[in-house]
Amino acid sequence: MGLIVKHVVQTKTGTYTYRRRVPKGLREVLGKTEIKKTLGKSQSQALKRYNAIHKEVEQLLQSAQLTAASNVIAPKTDFEVHREALRRLNEVGFNEVEGFGLDDDGESLHREVISDQLTQEYPVDTETGYPIIDNPVVSRQLLILNSASPVKERYRFTDAVSLYFDEKVKGSSDEKRKRNRIDLVSTLVLEALGRDPFIDSIKKRDAREVREFMLSDKVLTGSTARRYLNDIRAILNVAIDQFDLDRTSNPFSNLSIPASSGTKDDRRAFTKGELIDVRGRIQTHVNPELQLIWKMLQDTGCRMAEITGLLVSDVRLKDPIPHLVIQVHPHRRLKTKGSARLVPLVGGALIAAEKQIQGKEDSDVLFSRYGGPRGSDAASGALMKQIRKVTKDRKVTNHSLRHLMADKLRLAGVTQVTQDSILGHSSGNVADNYGGPEMRLRLAQEALMKALKVDF
Repeated sequence: MGLIVKHVVQTKTGTYTYRRRVPKGLREVLGKTEIKKTLGKSQSQALKRYNAIHKEVEQLLQSAQLTAASNVIAPKTDFEVHREALRRLNEVGFNEVEGFGLDDDGESLHREVISDQLTQEYPVDTETGYPIIDNPVVSRQLLILNSASPVKERYRFTDAVSLYFDEKVKGSSDEKRKRNRIDLVSTLVLEALGRDPFIDSIKKRDAREVREFMLSDKVLTGSTARRYLNDIRAILNVAIDQFDLDRTSNPFSNLSIPASSGTKDDRRAFTKGELIDVRGRIQTHVNPELQLIWKMLQDTGCRMAEITGLLVSDVRLKDPIPHLVIQVHPHRRLKTKGSARLVPLVGGALIAAEKQIQGKEDSDVLFSRYGGPRGSDAASGALMKQIRKVTKDRKVTNHSLRHLMADKLRLAGVTQVTQDSILGHSSGNVADNYGGPEMRLRLAQEALMKALKVDF
């Protein structure tokens, strides 16, 4: 007999889940259309957790209602308050530089009249004789009106985040994913510093404090922390430029992740046993396109997006040395400038490419199911499900194939320059520029053939 409780459903796997749709007016605030919480696998577990979960969701919705209401009533940040105050004053003929454009006596009188109009609805403090104003926009209007010179705007970190959304995120093909990531980064900064700092007040010590917060207690891996610090750096760079903060330097510039954070151990290569088991599952549990993608990843060392984003025209099977052209496309960017390269096709990768290219035009994407802007994420997710059936070690991912290829190249005695040319790394070595593309391609082909013979 099923458990009949409001908002509780039982999934196909038997797990009880609290599911509740978010009202339309609150969806933008919460960033979701439905709230899901796992209650447990048994009725007793579900009943035990229900009251606490239901209360938590009720509080979440109430908080969202207040947030939604405050969004309508008043701006959030100092910058938005200042901007709204100026907008309202502009409506009555005020200009921040020239005021009302009157002579001295007329200007003073007109400012006094407008100030009286703004304060007439507020109670007066009996001790000071000044009005008690609890509206930040009105307070800012009065400050602007009663200042001899223009009131300087100051921008907080959250203003920088809002600007970054408008300038760099809004309208992008993966807007939701980027928005969620920047929201997470912003939350980390505010939690680390315990405040929403003015941009021009953020110091190097604050940047280091954010970094240490990210790395403390294994909140994030070193590589993830590095990506998030890059996001913060980009957010502040846009703000410094767009807000005309010429005298403000970016405190997150040249902020590195200490070697002691162990970023090189975030991922590892497959062991021989793991690879055999995962490969067996992929041959029987995923669709044909994913099977071919796996083979190409395994025998090229390419990144996931580099394979899923290929066009048919990128696959050069008729050339003396069959190879892939890894290059930028409108639907797929590359990780670094050094990622653009020619990668020889050998072993299983060559067989997979020959099979997948059949019947396709040059302008087609090679993998129709995974060739779109988010195709690499879909392919990665599907393959990760099979990897997790074999190992729960979080250091083992799809990227472990790339680590495995790097290990095999080293064991095969391949030079660092050729390793970098295959994997799309920029070594900074002068030798990178020696020889033509044909010679480098031949060296890469020989290196890959040696690597595939390595028993590990």
